[in-house]
Amino acid sequence: MNTFDRIDARLKELGKEQRELTDYLNVPQSLYSMWKSGKVHSYMKRINQIADFLGVSTDYLLGKDNIKNRSTFDNAELNVELETLINDILNLPPSQIEKVRDYVDFLMSQRKFSDNK
Repeated sequence: MNTFDRIDARLKELGKEQRELTDYLNVPQSLYSMWKSGKVHSYMKRINQIADFLGVSTDYLLGKDNIKNRSTFDNAELNVELETLINDILNLPPSQIEKVRDYVDFLMSQRKFSDNK
């Protein structure tokens, strides 16, 4: 499934029309048709806006994953979660903080490894 297959499918799931998306992006419908046919690729400049409109990640639209729904955290909620996590870590004894640091290093090395695949 290519990017525009995913966009069309998501529009249908949401009960929205292509026109609504082009109005949201402030572009003519003819440009959308050219994007869909592969004649031009200027949609990449707007992929974040398209993802926002459809409520999905850019990775989903680009076929990098199949996860449609974004996290339900907004920035304020995420900041509270991070602050709580940091405070919990800072209240650990030094030996436990070092274990947390080692684990985070391990997770980051796994992420780098998986990103290179």
